Amino acid sequence: MIFYQQYILGMLSFVMAKEYMRRVLDAYIEEHLESMGALLIEGTKWSGKTRTAKQFAKSVLPITNENQIKALTHMVESGSFGFLDREPPLLIDEWQEVPGIWDAVRFKVDDRGEGGQFILTGSSVPSEGAVRHSGAGRIAKVTMRPMSLFESKESNGQVSLRELFESEPNADGFSELTLEGITQAIARGGWPGSIGGRSDKAAWTVSRYLRAVIDSDVSRVDGVQRDAVTVRRIVESIARNVSTFAS
Repeated sequence: MIFYQQYILGMLSFVMAKEYMRRVLDAYIEEHLESMGALLIEGTKWSGKTRTAKQFAKSVLPITNENQIKALTHMVESGSFGFLDREPPLLIDEWQEVPGIWDAVRFKVDDRGEGGQFILTGSSVPSEGAVRHSGAGRIAKVTMRPMSLFESKESNGQVSLRELFESEPNADGFSELTLEGITQAIARGGWPGSIGGRSDKAAWTVSRYLRAVIDSDVSRVDGVQRDAVTVRRIVESIARNVSTFAS
């Protein structure tokens, strides 16, 4: 299990080292950093949160191991927030590993009274009660999802979903994707690390990703151990009922 996760992380890190592909969310991040003291980028693992956040950060604090978590937890609990005194915007990656960082960031934002101080990224939420303040007025929230075909440059963007709902419908456009290309894009998904790679490798990556979620992540969310076989059957049932009415 650990091997699969490490392999996927390594493979995606290698692929994502390529030139950064601008995300639709980038414009919202720029806007929020100008007006808010801190910004939280939420989303699933490997959707590109950290890579995107690094485009805007001037300094980075990645939370990566147990010793670091213990040290930061001790500092937060003792009211020592000096580790936040780095060039802003400071990116704190996987902040939820030390939930007290949320309130520490809120304190720093109030103390400095300036925008664009911190960027927080995380794939899960801390346990209930771990965060004492909502962060309203200090920390804005945006959600990053896997890449759209427009972001991966596989769609020419001739038809906009937003414009279909906000103005006079105009669905006139031509896609250069073949039926085979569309099928491959659906099977691959929008994980940034899979964009531009071989279709068979991309499908393998998605399979390993799903296995990591089923075997480990779904139980780490709230600490409740869940049966992997049952979880897989639930996921398969959801997959069979995509785009249909189901109980």
